[in-house]
Amino acid sequence: MSRSRRITAAAVLGCSLLAAAAVAPADAAARGPAPAGGSSGYVAQGGRYTSVAASWTQPAFSCAGGGTGASYWVGLDGMTDATAEQAGTSTECSGGVASMSAWYELYPAAPVYFANPVSAGDRLSASVSTGGTGTFTLKVTDVTKGWSQSANRSLPGAQLSSAEVMTDVPASGTGGGTAPGGSVLVSFTGATVDGQPLGASSPTAVEAPGTVVSPLTGGEAFTVSRG
Repeated sequence: MSRSRRITAAAVLGCSLLAAAAVAPADAAARGPAPAGGSSGYVAQGGRYTSVAASWTQPAFSCAGGGTGASYWVGLDGMTDATAEQAGTSTECSGGVASMSAWYELYPAAPVYFANPVSAGDRLSASVSTGGTGTFTLKVTDVTKGWSQSANRSLPGAQLSSAEVMTDVPASGTGGGTAPGGSVLVSFTGATVDGQPLGASSPTAVEAPGTVVSPLTGGEAFTVSRG
């Protein structure tokens, strides 16, 4: 088992990955409607990070019970600084119907959505990388549908002080993505930071209220489930 330290999302003071009631500025531009719960996953801090990547299967999602949506993403920065560079996918609920999309974001700019379709069950991967000079490559690939989109963008002043693999989830009891017959919200695999397994960076597990982040398997795989 890779080394990691578990904390709750509410304990991450000054973090852009707090529950919605305590969102810091770096998370103000959410991907679609902001889930009411918070963010869950792993974050590496204490170094200077230049790349992060992970894969997942887009979860089926229920908008019943007032669910607003969910996001699945990788990113650099956003924990203690004023910028964030992220790429991933989202599910948004409108009129009780779920729609899915891929996007990238360089906060404080607004998120940019790719036109390519995303469906439940699609195998996806995302990455954010930089040479450390303020230029970022943000990429999302849908292996199932056979498309890949990337953007090269500049964000001067990025400190590269953290790396994250996360899901933003709705509060418990308001709908959400689950594996058939189970409580798993999403399963991440192939999670890397700076080209090494995520576990090599001694990451912290962040848990939004009502969620449980599993220990890392092989240093690069974990699940986020209902608590």
